Amino acid sequence: MNQGGGGSDRDAILSALARFETAQAALADLTFDALTAPELLTITDRLETVYRRQPTVNHRLLQQLTAHTTPTELGATSWPMVVSTRLRISRGQAPPVGGRRGPGPAGRDLR
Repeated sequence: MNQGGGGSDRDAILSALARFETAQAALADLTFDALTAPELLTITDRLETVYRRQPTVNHRLLQQLTAHTTPTELGATSWPMVVSTRLRISRGQAPPVGGRRGPGPAGRDLR
């Protein structure tokens, strides 16, 4: 799945995302009434683990985006504008990217 240099194959990325979306949609359609309290708690814990991992994925996506283009090339004047427009959120809700500094995963800077 990985091609030299540690990068991931485009098809592998899109396939993993499609499986993730399908799994999340399937879970959203369930009622969970067949489970015991301990099973419900275990599933809640597992989903929380997935939820807490997601910011790392988002950060890596935005880091890759800022390394390959500029806000101007995407029709905006800043990274918060690019992200907030695409995600349909306020600029204040946009994650820190581009010119805004801050620690990312493993203490790496976001620039």
